[in-house]
Amino acid sequence: MTVPIARSDIIQGANWPEPVEVALVEEIDGGAYVRIVGELRQSRGHVDRFLSREEAGRLTAQTKLTGL
Repeated sequence: MTVPIARSDIIQGANWPEPVEVALVEEIDGGAYVRIVGELRQSRGHVDRFLSREEAGRLTAQTKLTGL
């Protein structure tokens, strides 16, 4: 099972105070965890977070950037 989050997605969740532009997403430990690396869209802060599959499933995708 793959995570429906991809590079360049803009995601939002309770883990961050603002939307995140995804630079890397990878499954860890056979898919039990998901690592999200990216940048906060407004403050440009760095994000590098491990989430359980359940937490990742609660994220929402706002838009997908194109042309990258």
